[in-house]
Amino acid sequence: MHRILPIALLLLTIFPSCYKEHKLETVKPTHLITQQKLTQIITDMQLIEAAVEYDKVHGKYHNQLEKEYYHVLSQRYQVSPKQIRESINYYTNQDDVMANIYDKVLSNLSQKQAVLDRKRIIKEAQEQFKQLEKEFRQLNMGGSFREDSIARICFNPII
Repeated sequence: MHRILPIALLLLTIFPSCYKEHKLETVKPTHLITQQKLTQIITDMQLIEAAVEYDKVHGKYHNQLEKEYYHVLSQRYQVSPKQIRESINYYTNQDDVMANIYDKVLSNLSQKQAVLDRKRIIKEAQEQFKQLEKEFRQLNMGGSFREDSIARICFNPII
């Protein structure tokens, strides 16, 4: 037992030092997309994927439409699908860089969601206002302004 322990300790110290992490070395692409631009591209790619999934759920999916979405994306950023793929592969091998890119993508999507939420709230408020205005006009029949009309609006349990 006393002989085995030193040998085991020796082996435990030798093997980890012999271990070499084999990470794929990715050559920097000739037309590498900047991190900032790639962040915007990936944000838009996520939105495209959401639109495609929405279309699938609602029975409006067409493979051609998805291709058109990505074609428009390539034109918008003036990059080829190959450039996007190579840039993503390159940055994927740099864990911190890719994590930073995805943090920004998540932030971008959250900001877009907040804007949509605000627009939805504003639209709902406008619809409620229109409904109240319609009810006020019905209560105020004939265009004459009466105090009892205001009382009905203020104390109406429906409103």
